[in-house]
Amino acid sequence: KGKIEEAIEVARHLVLFYTPLHCEINFIAYFCGVAKQYTHANCGCDFPKTST
Repeated sequence: KGKIEEAIEVARHLVLFYTPLHCEINFIAYFCGVAKQYTHANCGCDFPKTST
């Protein structure tokens, strides 16, 4: 265990580590997916065409 994890557990909190790139728990990946869906639904074009 790392020092941060031990300090959190000493304070009687629960430490959870998730996969950093999972889209359901990574805000940046989630936001990018939502932006792609919005762009596709409202702009009439694909996201790669609008990202240049």
